[in-house]
Amino acid sequence: MTIRFIATSLVFAALAIPLQAQLLVPYTSQAEIATATETARDSLGDDVELIAIATTGEIDLSPVGLSGTVSGFDEDGESSVWGYQFTTADDSEQLGVAVINFPFGSPFIQTEGGNLYDVELRELDLSGNFSGSDAFANALSTTAAYETFMSDYPDAVADAVVLAWNPDDADLLLPSGFPRNLPLWSIYFNTTAFGSSDSGLVCFMATGTGQTICYRSDAPSSAPHDERGTEGESLSIAHDRSLFVNGTRTGVIVRLNLPSATRTSLILYNVAGEVVVDYSDLVPPGGSGSIEMTLQTSDLPGGRYFLHASTQDQSATVSLLVE
Repeated sequence: MTIRFIATSLVFAALAIPLQAQLLVPYTSQAEIATATETARDSLGDDVELIAIATTGEIDLSPVGLSGTVSGFDEDGESSVWGYQFTTADDSEQLGVAVINFPFGSPFIQTEGGNLYDVELRELDLSGNFSGSDAFANALSTTAAYETFMSDYPDAVADAVVLAWNPDDADLLLPSGFPRNLPLWSIYFNTTAFGSSDSGLVCFMATGTGQTICYRSDAPSSAPHDERGTEGESLSIAHDRSLFVNGTRTGVIVRLNLPSATRTSLILYNVAGEVVVDYSDLVPPGGSGSIEMTLQTSDLPGGRYFLHASTQDQSATVSLLVE
């Protein structure tokens, strides 16, 4: 199980009592760290270490027999439930602590044992100026790719919001220069593994600097998102394999499936949504069927790119990693 499991597991565990949605009071991730830590120490001893904080975008009450939902992570960085994951100093035991606040009385606390976090058992360093969930939400609100995604999908709900040293997909997606000397915030939309959905987004924020970067699985932020035609075959694009010369990656072989004889554009974008290379002239004019072509990448800086193909009424995108 990965860190995103904590967000769902702890939230549902915390709701295993007959609560009314309107009684829950949203709060920021840092507001109940002390409460969760005290609970973990009572269970595991004084040497506990906080290794992750997580929530979801919306919390479904149906697992506990109630209708409706309660708010999860919102634009202010607050959630009705936050899950805090702890481990002992020797990593022999772990404990999840979920905290629910009411407008009166003490918070409700639910715990769940077991090793829920299987990536990196490392105590969070919360010294960064952006370690709070409110700072993360504020950074997201000024990130162009996030704003564009939410404009395209206004009803999108985050699958998980996570603070950890090495959240899911960070090693795969983050460029080498991205600050990782402190833990990272991450948020995931409409996908359980980045790239498996036509409308997925994942964003990371460095808690030391506030630097934020987002990756979209259907298209870069400024490219048109995927609007597939309703008739005939769909346009598709695939990164088939890489070319190597003397051990150095020099290009990629790409396969296009063109449903009809029509003009097709083929453009490479960087993660900021900027045009890097226009390969449209490599696509045979009026071509149709399956087309294989070689794209030279040896002159490109290393990093993540998006190859976007589009016709008059369809589009498709594939992610490329240049090393």
